[in-house]
Amino acid sequence: MSRFGEGSARHVVGFIVLLLVIAPFAAYAAPALVGADESYIVLTGSMRPGIDPGDVVFVSATSAASIGVDDVITYTRPGSNTPTTHRVVEVVERDGDRLFRTQGDANEDPDSALIAPEQVVGVVTLTIPFIGTVIGLADSQYGFLALVVLPFGLLVLDLGYSAVSRRVGRPGGASEEDADVPVVYDPVRAAEAYYDAAERRLSEAERTATPGVSARDMSASMLLAAGLAIYAGWNAYWQFTSFGAPRAETMSVLSGALVCLAFLGYLRVTNGGSDEPAPATAPGTPGVAEVAPVGAAPSVARPQAAQHPAGVEAAHGVAPGATAAPEPRVETNGHGYPVWYADGGYEQASEAREGADAQ
Repeated sequence: MSRFGEGSARHVVGFIVLLLVIAPFAAYAAPALVGADESYIVLTGSMRPGIDPGDVVFVSATSAASIGVDDVITYTRPGSNTPTTHRVVEVVERDGDRLFRTQGDANEDPDSALIAPEQVVGVVTLTIPFIGTVIGLADSQYGFLALVVLPFGLLVLDLGYSAVSRRVGRPGGASEEDADVPVVYDPVRAAEAYYDAAERRLSEAERTATPGVSARDMSASMLLAAGLAIYAGWNAYWQFTSFGAPRAETMSVLSGALVCLAFLGYLRVTNGGSDEPAPATAPGTPGVAEVAPVGAAPSVARPQAAQHPAGVEAAHGVAPGATAAPEPRVETNGHGYPVWYADGGYEQASEAREGADAQ
C-alpha cells in the first residue's frame, strides 16, 4: 500500500472512531436516532448489575397490553418528577385494568405500589454505559471547560497555526515568485539536473503529504451537520412547547451542530478543495504535461535528450565524431536549483548572476 493509501486508511479509521465517540451523545440528545422516544441517565444502583449509575437508558413508548413479566419499564411516581426504571415481576388484572408490580434487580423486595398504565413512560430498549457520567460532568463548570471549551480552543489554535504555516513560505526561503530561471551552459544537462532535484523534492513531498478533503466530502459533511442541527432544533422546539423548556443536552447538540456547520462552511469557502485537477506546472512548460489531483504531489516528466535533431551527442554539445568538451560542473542559484557552467566560464557567469541579483 502506498503512503497516500495508508494516509487515506488512517483518515477513514479516524473518522469511524470519531463517529463512535460522538454517536452515543448525539443519540442521548436525540433518542429518535436509535428508534427511541426518551432517554434518561440512571442515578441509582437499584438495577445492578445490568444497569449501573451513570448509564443511559433509551425508552420506547408502548401499550400496556404489550408489557409483560421481565420487561424493564420506566415510569413516574405520584409526587415525583424523576422517572424510575425497574423490572416488571408481576402483571395484575384489576377492574379491567392491567397493573404492574415492579422491582429493582438489586432490591430484595418488590416496590410497594402497583404501576398503572398511565404512569408508564415506556419499555427500555437500549442501554449505553458510562456516557451519563460524562454528560453529568459536562454539566458542571469545570467539566464544561475541560470537555467543551478546551478542545474547541485547541482546535481553533491548530487551525490558526496551519493557516499561518501555509503562508510563511516554502522551506529554504524560496517561493514560486522568487525562484530564478537558471542560467545554463547546456540546456539539456541543466534540465536533467533540474528534474533530478524536482524528483527528490517530489519523493520527499510524497513521504510527508497528508490526504486532502474533496469538495464532495466537504459538502456531504455539511449536509450531515445541517440535518443534525435541524433535527436537534425540532427536538428543542418540541420540548419547549411540551415541557416549557428544552433539555440542556438537546441545546448542547444543537449548538455543536451549528458550530460544526459554520466551521465546515468556513473551510468550504476558504480552501474547501476541488474535484477539478490542477496543472502541475505553468502552461507551456516543455516536457511537462501532467496534471495532479487535489491533495496529490505533481508528477515530473524528464526531457529526453535523444529528441535532439543531431542525436544524443549533439544534444550534449558535442558534434558527431568530435572530441567531447570538458564536463561542466554544477552550482546552485541560491534557491536550491542547479546551474551548469562550463570550465572557464564560471567566473563570467557568476559576475553576470551577481549583477542580475544587484538589480
